[in-house]
Amino acid sequence: MLAGWALMELAEEADVLAGMLEHAEKMTAVLKSNNAVPITTTDQIRLSYIHQAFGKNGYQPATEMLTKYIPKSGHQFGPVARASAIWALGKLNKGVNNKSLLTSLYGRISDLNPLNPEDPLVRFACNLAVGEMASLESRETIEKFNEGLPTPLGYAANWALSQIDQAAAKKPLE
Repeated sequence: MLAGWALMELAEEADVLAGMLEHAEKMTAVLKSNNAVPITTTDQIRLSYIHQAFGKNGYQPATEMLTKYIPKSGHQFGPVARASAIWALGKLNKGVNNKSLLTSLYGRISDLNPLNPEDPLVRFACNLAVGEMASLESRETIEKFNEGLPTPLGYAANWALSQIDQAAAKKPLE
């Protein structure tokens, strides 16, 4: 885990990030296969640090791999690895109105299925990603699914709304 954290903090060189992406893609393929064993907490945290390094450093080549972590099922990805991938996608799409990505994130935010709801950590990360993107159209979804409580999920939704408000204030009048 310390090595994963160190790479997240220190990886700024393109060749180091490329090596990290190669490792993350291999792990992703294993976890997406039908023969995958459940991911351990340690592996989730390692993978999480790698995902965060991609977002922190704006490493766009990781986008396709990170997008695989958005769906709730069909893989053995844990919530920590999924949440960090989603957060990284928000960073990689900062200020970008990527409608396809936003639609996928809205699906995770709004998944309150009584028998199998989306993991709260994933919903938290989706709010942060939508906030990074600061699309004005996102306000309705964030408000609709904001619990409004002093909880991590409520704080993330409120932060996303503040980012949308800031983007709206900067938008030139037509």
